[in-house]
Amino acid sequence: MNDALKQNEQLRALLGDLAQKFQDTNIVDECGVRDVPSGVPPKPQSHLVAPPNTAVTPLPSGPGVRHPLKSIPSAEIMLGSFTQQGASSADRPSPNTTKVLDNAGKNSRRHKRTETPEQRFIRAAMGGRPVFTMGMAAQSDRGLLVDFLEEIKRWATKWGLQGDMLSTQQQADLLKHPALLAFVNDTSALRTLIIDVDMRFALLAAVVSRDIFYHTASEHFLYNSGHPYYQECDDLFTQFSVLGHGDELEKHELLLKQQTLYTRIKELRSHKSWRDAAAERLSVALVQDLGILVHNNGAADRDHGLQELYVKGYRIGFRMRMAAAKWKMSWPAAGADFNEQQMVNESRKLCGSPIETHQAVSRYPMNYSVRFAMSPTIIKSEFVHGVEEMETVHSALVHIVKKSSHISAERGLRAGRERQGHVFGQYLCV
Repeated sequence: MNDALKQNEQLRALLGDLAQKFQDTNIVDECGVRDVPSGVPPKPQSHLVAPPNTAVTPLPSGPGVRHPLKSIPSAEIMLGSFTQQGASSADRPSPNTTKVLDNAGKNSRRHKRTETPEQRFIRAAMGGRPVFTMGMAAQSDRGLLVDFLEEIKRWATKWGLQGDMLSTQQQADLLKHPALLAFVNDTSALRTLIIDVDMRFALLAAVVSRDIFYHTASEHFLYNSGHPYYQECDDLFTQFSVLGHGDELEKHELLLKQQTLYTRIKELRSHKSWRDAAAERLSVALVQDLGILVHNNGAADRDHGLQELYVKGYRIGFRMRMAAAKWKMSWPAAGADFNEQQMVNESRKLCGSPIETHQAVSRYPMNYSVRFAMSPTIIKSEFVHGVEEMETVHSALVHIVKKSSHISAERGLRAGRERQGHVFGQYLCV
């Protein structure tokens, strides 16, 4: 008992230091904390804020129907943005719901709740002993999403197709892979990406991220996952979509109803069983769709790790809707202009060193376009005081490339600077 009290006292002291440390931490570089441009209004029936050149595919009818990766047109993004307005429950097809497992049918492997950086730090300081989270403040939305995307990237790096050299057959198969063509529809550009092992992992992370967000965190994720109570949630979204400017108080009232509804659903005794069964079903289907993009060495651990990501995605999706807030997500499409207000560049060595790249892209962002996005831009809106208060809680992680129209101009500028002895690092970036 004395040992436990002593451990708790040590833990409180560490938490006090950590609380001050993380309050002072600025993660603007990771998440892009910036004002949202006012010139991109959401569509009336959509929860998306689509930046220029971002295409959005309406959700096909049929709740719970998995959308195979091969069915996604190359330049289009699916996020479940469509609400079937005016349709009664009798008119809409019955959900392809996931069966709730009883105790005998539960997965024998326990789902591990992901540790935050603070918890990992404390566990290391405590010599690997268990960390109790009671009394700890919940992680911020921004930090939670950053950690989640990092987990997806780690999974892709561990289980993606390995090797710097691909066979001719492997290259041919990847160039025809529907999941990759959904992100990069230019064969020559795709070839350049797949022969680079790091870019191959990044593409895999993008595919996995989009499927997880679509089924677990987009506005209609319960409909997309075939949840038996999707109709009540969609009815609220339909009511919200017809409200406009000046209806902020009514919007807040609807968001309070949303908060109550999702809290009630999550507190159902069958919730965890449904969530785990849905995560298993979706992860198995995604692995089948990924095919050659992943290897099979240790397939059981691979599949369980992916299932854990879906479970955490559901936790995040419910946490979002259990707040009286509206969430808007948008995925930048290939070829879209790089927007440093809503995107974070992941191509950190595009112009030489990370510092040189950051300086070049910050000075002339209009000279770069998106190759593919690994995550969506996520905007949170609240209407507590009768006005909309927006916050970008996550900026899209994107890989970028210089626009071809600037290449010849850059060559000319390079020659001029070389004559003057002012070459900027190893590369010329404008």
